[in-house]
Amino acid sequence: MVPVPLNPLRVFVVASRFPSFVEAAQKLHVTPGAISRQIKVLEAYLGVELYSSGANRKELTRLGQTYVDMLGPCIDEIENQNAKFLNNNKADSLRLACSNHFMRQWLLPRLGEFLDAHSAIEFSFDVMKPTSMADLRADVWIRYGLGDWPGYKSFSLMRSTLTPVCSPRYIASHGRPETPEALSEHVLLQSEFRPDDWTAWSKTAGIDLAPDARRVTFAGTYLAYQAALMGSGIALGRSHMMDHDLANGTLVELFPISTEVEAAFYLCIPTGMPEKPSIITFRKWIDRQVQSNPRSGVLGTLDHTQGM
Repeated sequence: MVPVPLNPLRVFVVASRFPSFVEAAQKLHVTPGAISRQIKVLEAYLGVELYSSGANRKELTRLGQTYVDMLGPCIDEIENQNAKFLNNNKADSLRLACSNHFMRQWLLPRLGEFLDAHSAIEFSFDVMKPTSMADLRADVWIRYGLGDWPGYKSFSLMRSTLTPVCSPRYIASHGRPETPEALSEHVLLQSEFRPDDWTAWSKTAGIDLAPDARRVTFAGTYLAYQAALMGSGIALGRSHMMDHDLANGTLVELFPISTEVEAAFYLCIPTGMPEKPSIITFRKWIDRQVQSNPRSGVLGTLDHTQGM
């Protein structure tokens, strides 16, 4: 039997995780045409169609979806084992993945201290999508959720509290809401991944936002937050992510009312990966940073919530 073509297998699995070959090509650093050719090689080997015909935006066939469901975990395991091998032989490197919002609002303002204190560690970053860790390879993830991601050890960092914030520019243009009920007359900004945040806050405030209140939804918390900074509307700021902007006046906290949400930030490490010295160093550092911030909603000293 002719050996299975391995590179087309990986390309197929990666492409299946993006809505178009253009986006998959950016991830793989190739052209969309190269992805299409690799998938045609695999289709020829299998004798089946994996994708329906169309332009750049393609859809998996039924057999294609079945095949990727079978192959995806295998390809991920190969990638993980390869990462472990490389990481075990490069103890002074650290690759971190986190959301754009966490990196910009919490990590980057503090990162210089870590880099100055640990100049021997080779540090690199990935920005992860809120819904997936599968398409990245890292030593450590900072993830927002409930801490229950299969295949990862999760250590609790801090829990969020939410409160409405906006920029002075927005207040100058639209006026400041004097009561929580008045929020229904303003532009409310939100992330598509956190659609219930405004409902949770309004419940704590003891109000019902008008059903026709104008809500503008962004593809991520970071974009909603940046829109608030630019004066586009009112967002729900997270307690540990907006201290700098409140202190320098680029954001204004509208009401002394905050609500705690069940989700929290966790430090995550793939199960079975040895904790090389750089990981241990980073864990201790981020623990000190969290403990020193009274507004962080600390859950504990990196409480271990998942089995080793």
